[in-house]
Amino acid sequence: MSEIGSIEGAQQFLREMLEDLLPADPLYADAHLALAQPGKILCPHVETHNGLWPLLVWFIAAAHAPAFDAQLVGRGALAMECVVCAFDLYDDIEDEEITPLVAELGSKRVTMAATVLWSLGQRLFLSLHEHMASEVFLTMYTTSTLKIQQSIAGQHLDILASDLAWPEITEDKVLEIARTKSGSLASLACWLGASLGQASADECQLWSELGLRLGAAKQIHNDCSDMEEDWRQHKKTLPLLLSIMLSSEDASEDEEHSTDHEPLEPPAMMAALYGRWGALLRYREEMESINELFQRIETMQASPFLLTLTLLIGLDGAGESTEDE
Repeated sequence: MSEIGSIEGAQQFLREMLEDLLPADPLYADAHLALAQPGKILCPHVETHNGLWPLLVWFIAAAHAPAFDAQLVGRGALAMECVVCAFDLYDDIEDEEITPLVAELGSKRVTMAATVLWSLGQRLFLSLHEHMASEVFLTMYTTSTLKIQQSIAGQHLDILASDLAWPEITEDKVLEIARTKSGSLASLACWLGASLGQASADECQLWSELGLRLGAAKQIHNDCSDMEEDWRQHKKTLPLLLSIMLSSEDASEDEEHSTDHEPLEPPAMMAALYGRWGALLRYREEMESINELFQRIETMQASPFLLTLTLLIGLDGAGESTEDE
């Protein structure tokens, strides 16, 4: 395997490529800092999942076209990283969350950094036109734009849901928000990688569906770790919903059928544990569905994918979270 065929090699290649693309301009300094936060591609503390979404683009493309154009796939991967990072920053500002970056820069500069990253991501998407036929690019750009718009719609649904009373929230509604908000971006990463790797239309569609479920699964998993903060922000997440459902069994009739927007009491410890456990079971179900889709794509390829891709998707330990956590 070549150097860029390993996770560490791909991360290094993408880091160097991104550094070359970021102008030495004060406008981009805060964007650079945002991309160096934990989990992002420029994070100085090397971890396997730093830059997960661009790595997925990279290795899915490699799975279908081992001799791919590194400059082409690299630009697509970095466009994905910039867009996802911009969305993450906007999300932090909307939630009024004091992350280390917000504490250091303030919300106004973080908002500007998000806008710069969004602009850079769009510029990188457009630059793919230089490396492919116009009709191929048009399909790719149109699909990418549609999935980004779907994610924005999911973010809007999430904001609207925070103003709803708990009796108005269902598990289907919560999962719809997770799939639309987080799943659409993950779907874009997987679809983009397959498309850049010149996979068949059927394979691209399966990757798109896999990404949709992967994004939702990761959102559910993250929500299990953020229950206290999500309660404070009136967020409607799956673990909180399941906790409320258990708490309501012992509530008075008035509380059970209340439709006002006054917040309920936080779930008791046992109810919260039940909600978290139930959500992790749902996460496991999503990962099992992802594994089935992954195997279907492997069958179409007639050869197993690299273990690297299995690791990035999380199939190396699918279902373990319910025991470990």
